[in-house]
Amino acid sequence: MLPSVMYRLTYADFHMILDDFGDMKVRIDMLAMEREKVLRMAEDNR
Repeated sequence: MLPSVMYRLTYADFHMILDDFGDMKVRIDMLAMEREKVLRMAEDNR
C-alpha cells in the first residue's frame, strides 16, 4: 500500500485552481448538474 497525501483547499483556492484546469471545471460542473437532476427527480417522485 502506498502512502497518501491529503490536501485541504478553501473554497476560494479551489475555484482559483479550477481556473487553471478548464477541463476539470467542465467535468465538475457536469457532475453537479447530473446530481442536481437526480435530486430533482427524486423530489418529484415523492
